[in-house]
Amino acid sequence: MESLQLEVMAEERRQQLIRTMHQIRLEAEGTPFRLGWFARTMLTVGQWMIVFGEGLRQRYDRARVEAHPVRRTLSMGQR
Repeated sequence: MESLQLEVMAEERRQQLIRTMHQIRLEAEGTPFRLGWFARTMLTVGQWMIVFGEGLRQRYDRARVEAHPVRRTLSMGQR
């Protein structure tokens, strides 16, 4: 009789685990992860800053390369 009880309890536990796994699978498929409005806004601002910074870097690197070297002429007092 005791072995029958253990077998019934094991079957109930197995069925409960199957139901739990099915429920978890349904929840995972039903609700895709979505960022909140603040996180989306911060992500957009960060991406904008990266693009804007790269543009500034190109602008000032190009200006530095195109600049003519400064010629220093010594005045009479410095010779």
